[in-house]
Amino acid sequence: MLAWRAGPVARGRLHGLTLLHLDLNNSPTKQIACKLGMALPSSRSGRSRWRPTPTPADRFTFGLWTVGWPARDPFGDATRPPLDPVEAVHQLAALGAYGLTFHDDDLIPFGSDDTERERQIDRFTDALKETGLVVPMATTNLFTHPVFKDGGFTSNDRRVRRFALRKVMRNIDLAARLGAQTYVMWGGREGSEYDSAKDVRAALDRYREAVDTLADYVVARGYGLRFALEPKPNEPRGDILLPTVGHALALSRASSITRWSVSIPRWATNRWPG
Repeated sequence: MLAWRAGPVARGRLHGLTLLHLDLNNSPTKQIACKLGMALPSSRSGRSRWRPTPTPADRFTFGLWTVGWPARDPFGDATRPPLDPVEAVHQLAALGAYGLTFHDDDLIPFGSDDTERERQIDRFTDALKETGLVVPMATTNLFTHPVFKDGGFTSNDRRVRRFALRKVMRNIDLAARLGAQTYVMWGGREGSEYDSAKDVRAALDRYREAVDTLADYVVARGYGLRFALEPKPNEPRGDILLPTVGHALALSRASSITRWSVSIPRWATNRWPG
C-alpha cells in the first residue's frame, strides 16, 4: 500500500503537463516504486521522494491542446506563447510519453493552404519518426471558429453542415495516414441556448446522418478507425445534444454503425482521460 506524507510538492511543467514529486514514508512503498521503475532521489531533509519516471511502455498519451494550452480563460487572453507541435513531440518523448493526440487545428492552423498544410504535416511526421511517439487518436475542432456558433453537424445552415463534414473527412484521412486507431467526436457546439433556436428532433437526425456518412467514408476507404463519442453535460452550451453516456448510446442505437465506443472523461468539464 502506498503511503504519501503531506508536505511540499515539487512540480515540473510543460504547459498543461504537470509532474508531481510525492514524498514516501515507508520502505515497502519504496520497494514497490523501484519495481515500477520510479526514481527515488533524496530530498534535502533526508527523506526520500517518489519521482515518477514514465516510459513508453506505460502508454501515457497527451493531447496537443493540453500541453499547448496558452493559459486563456473566458475573462482573459492567452498568457503563454504558442507551442510548436514539433517541440511538444520532442519534449514529451524526453519525458517518457508514448503518444500524442490532436484536433486538426492544433496541428494545422485554421485556413492554411494546401502547401502550408503539407509542410506542417511533414514536420510533425518527421518528429514522430525521430522520437518514436505514436498518434493513437485524433479528432476535429468543430467548436472554436465562429462559423460553428450554431453547431457543426446540427447547424441550421446547410452550408455549415457540409463544411463540417468535409473538415472531419479531411482530418480522418490524416488520422489514418498517421496510424490512429480511434477517432473521437465531441459535439461541443451541437445544441442551443434557448428552445426556439433549433428543432431538436431534426438536429438529432442530422447528427445521426452525419455520423453515418462519416462511417461510410471510413469503410469505403478501408481505414481501421473506431469512432468514439464524447458526451459532456456541462460545457459549453446551455443545452447540449449529447450530454450523457445514455444520450450517446441512444444515438448509437439509431445509427447504422454496428460497433461504437463511448469516451467517458474523468469529469464533466474539459478533461481528457488521455
